[in-house]
Amino acid sequence: MATHPHKEFFTRRLSLLLSRLERNRRKFLSGRRPEALHDFRVALRRLRTCLRLLETGYPPRLFLPVKAMLKGVTQITNSLRDLEVSAALWGSLPPPPPTSTGLRQWLRTQEEVRGLREREIRVELSSPRFTRELSALKAKLALRTDGRKTALLVAEAFAREMGKLRGLLQKTKGSRTGTVLFHKLRVQAKRVRYGLEEFKFLMPGQAGTLAACCKRAQSALGDWRDMESALRLLGTAGNGLFPETRPWREELKRRRRTAWKEGREAVRALGKTLDASNL
Repeated sequence: MATHPHKEFFTRRLSLLLSRLERNRRKFLSGRRPEALHDFRVALRRLRTCLRLLETGYPPRLFLPVKAMLKGVTQITNSLRDLEVSAALWGSLPPPPPTSTGLRQWLRTQEEVRGLREREIRVELSSPRFTRELSALKAKLALRTDGRKTALLVAEAFAREMGKLRGLLQKTKGSRTGTVLFHKLRVQAKRVRYGLEEFKFLMPGQAGTLAACCKRAQSALGDWRDMESALRLLGTAGNGLFPETRPWREELKRRRRTAWKEGREAVRALGKTLDASNL
């Protein structure tokens, strides 16, 4: 494994991610770019992944305050994302028969909840605490150990993440492969992918291939999860008493089956690629 003896490598990597997060935060708050919140979420997940891998190279407890804060922001933005995806799905489904007053009200309520979640995120991302914690972290990023030692610590942390991914993939070969397992697998594939994309030295010559397989599995399982979430949400509409939503439910179930099949194929491909790797 190639190492990075220069301390500046890791300092600059985290500084770049922090700058990317701040840039997309400002774009989202300005309201000029609809995709800014998505870009912010991606930058947020990448930053959290790198903090997981790098924390042993820094003084204990340095990352604790900001990690807790970023986890809370992630949970809020994920909630909004689910509502946005569901709203987009409603528009992509076949038009139902004449919609009842109750269902129209439910759809309006969903839009109101989405607006509420967006306002909550704006308040959180505008808070002095958020900017203060990130500024304080950026000021403390200079490594006290050499880059070679940190590279080894990152490799050890990444090996643990790979071990978790292998363990989850092994479980998919059993007879009990439920939704919880595939949700965990999707999250872990995302962590491994971001780790490889940010620190390519972890698997010289193989990082791109494995990251691509992780991305495919993450995307396919994400589509399946979106169908699952939309079906659960639709089931709450009038406690499932709106018969006009039946065509929607049937179409979502069809898409869920397709996504499940694609997800299983992507997981098998990821497993084969991982078995062929050196880790």
